[in-house]
Amino acid sequence: MIWWAEGWWATAITFSLMTFFFYGATAVIFTFLAENFPAELRATAVSFSGSFAVNLGVALGPLFLSYVVVFADWNVAFTICGVIPVFLAGVAFLGVPALRQDA
Repeated sequence: MIWWAEGWWATAITFSLMTFFFYGATAVIFTFLAENFPAELRATAVSFSGSFAVNLGVALGPLFLSYVVVFADWNVAFTICGVIPVFLAGVAFLGVPALRQDA
């Protein structure tokens, strides 16, 4: 959405919308993760799989962005390093089969 933003208000609104959808998607992903692990492993599995991915993104995202921005402008670099990986993660989550939980 930031590709089309020009000016302070347009940028603030588009970043707000992106943040709204990002946190909404994050809430769904963590709930989905929790439901796909057996109850006895749920807390450990969700904390590891969720926090590992977030920490890996926080650690390597700025590094990759700094390498890509040398070859492209900021919008393209952010799309390559941020938007495409999040989109691919969403597609990967759609392909994960739900596990049956027996009570």
